[in-house]
Amino acid sequence: MGDRGSYHELREYGMEVYDPWASPEEVKHEYGIKSLNTYPESNGYSAIVLAVAHNEFKNINLHAHKEKGCVIYDVKGILTDDLVDDRL
Repeated sequence: MGDRGSYHELREYGMEVYDPWASPEEVKHEYGIKSLNTYPESNGYSAIVLAVAHNEFKNINLHAHKEKGCVIYDVKGILTDDLVDDRL
């Protein structure tokens, strides 16, 4: 299974892709996936995976998500240790 298969499997669980730098139209055209360029506010996420190192992610109140039991995985290592459950 490729990345697109993984994406579609995760979408079944309500996963959203947020990238403040990417155009949702271009992402849909190039990769066939739905993305958002504004942060999707939520009352609680099960997990957040930071796969790119955009500084905008540092402006999200991740402590609030963490307090609600959200697991945070930081692929690029841009967050402080107190926020992160694991890194690559």
